[in-house]
Amino acid sequence: YPRRKEHLINIYQYIIDLMIKQEQYQLAPSTCEVVIELIQQLQGNMSKEMVRYFCQMSEIEYSLGNYSNALQYANLALDVVEDTLEVKVDRSSIPKGIIQKAKILSSIAKIYVAQNNDQMALHYFKQATNLVMMIGVDEEFVFSEIHFKLAEFLSKLDDPSQAMIASLFGLNMLAWLSNISERSISELYRYLGDHYFRERNFPLALSNYQQALEILKNAFPDGHLLIPELHILIGDSQLQNALYMEAFNSYKEALKIRIETLGQDHTLVAVIYEKQAKIYLTQEKYELAIEKLKKSLEIKSKVLGNEHFQVIEIITEIGQVFLKMGDYKASIGFLDKALNAQLNALKATKDEMKMSIYVESKSETILKGLDKRYEDPKLEISDYFLLIGICSRMRSHNKQAMACFSKALEVRKGLNLLSSPEISYLEMLLNQNMNQHHFK
Repeated sequence: YPRRKEHLINIYQYIIDLMIKQEQYQLAPSTCEVVIELIQQLQGNMSKEMVRYFCQMSEIEYSLGNYSNALQYANLALDVVEDTLEVKVDRSSIPKGIIQKAKILSSIAKIYVAQNNDQMALHYFKQATNLVMMIGVDEEFVFSEIHFKLAEFLSKLDDPSQAMIASLFGLNMLAWLSNISERSISELYRYLGDHYFRERNFPLALSNYQQALEILKNAFPDGHLLIPELHILIGDSQLQNALYMEAFNSYKEALKIRIETLGQDHTLVAVIYEKQAKIYLTQEKYELAIEKLKKSLEIKSKVLGNEHFQVIEIITEIGQVFLKMGDYKASIGFLDKALNAQLNALKATKDEMKMSIYVESKSETILKGLDKRYEDPKLEISDYFLLIGICSRMRSHNKQAMACFSKALEVRKGLNLLSSPEISYLEMLLNQNMNQHHFK
C-alpha cells in the first residue's frame, strides 16, 4: 500500500525531527534507516528523497562523533545527486541539483575537518566553492554557508598566512558591496573574531565579536538564535583578557536567552554553566566551579545518557577540581564513576583495560602497579586518568584521551617520579596522539 508507506515516512520524519530537536541522537539512526528502506521500496535507490535522508543520517552520525559513518552517508548522498544530474533532461532543475551537490561537498569537508585531515577538507571546500561560483547563483547563497565554512576552516589551520586573513577581509568587503543580508555580514565578523581568537589576539577577537553582535541585534530586534552564541564568544574573549566580571555577565545574558528559548534541560544551556565554571576555576573558587559543573552534569546526563563522552568529560573534570582542592577521596569517587561509564559504553571490564595497557606498554611493572594497593591517593588518581584516557582513545574521542594522558602525567611528575615506566608510557601515548592527530 504505497500511500500508507508515504504516511509512515511523514510520521517517522516528524519523530526524527523531534529526536534531533531534543538531541536524542542515539535513537535517530535506526529510525532514519527505516525511512530509507521505505523510500527504496517506493521510489528506488536513486530517489531525490534518498539524498535528504542520507544527508540527515550523515549529520546525526557527525553529531554523535561517528565521523566514518557520517562520511559514508554523505558520499551516498553525493552519489545519488551526481546520478540524478547525469540522467536529468530538464535543465531548469540542474542548478538546484548542483547547489545540493555543493552543500554535500561542503558537509564532507566539515567531516574531514573534524578528523583533522586538512588536505582533504580543503580539497572538498574548493570543489564546493567552485561549483557555486561556476553556476552564478544569487549572492545570498554564494556568501552563505559554504563560504562561511571555508573561512572557519582556514582560520583553524596551524599556520595561518597573511593571505588567509586577506581572504577573510575580502569576503567581508564583497559582502558589503553585494548588499547581502546583515546576518551574513555579522557571521563574517564572527569568523574574523574566531581567527584572532585562535591567534591569541583577544582584544581584536573581542572587537569583531562585539561588532557581529551589534549588527545582528539591529537586524533582529526581537531576538535571533545566534545572539546567545555571540554573547558566549564575547565572554570567552573577555575571560582571556582577564575581564572576569564582564565575562560572567556575557555568559549570564546568553544563559537567560537560551533558557527562555530552549528550556532549562538543553545541552546548550549546560555548556554555559561549564563556561561559568571556567571563570570560577581561573579565580580558584573551586566550590562555585563544582556547583556549576554539577548543573551541567545533571542536564547532560538527562539528555545524552550517562555513557555519552560529554557526560564522562564533565565527571572527569569534577574529579580534577576535587584533586586541585586536595579532596582526594571525592576526586577518586568521580574518576571511578567516569571510568565505569566508559567501560559500560565499551562493554569492557577494568581488567581488560589493564591488559590492553600491558600489551601496548610491554611492561609488567605497569601492570603490577595498576593492581597494587595505593600508598599515595595521587597515584591512584593518576592511574584513573590513564585508564579513562585509554577508553576515550578506544571510543575515538582523541581530544579527551589527550587531556587525560596529560593529567595523569602531570600528577605523576608532581610526585617526583621522573623515571618510572608509567611516565615513559604516558609520554609515548602523548607523542603518538600528537603525531597522529596533529595536536599542538
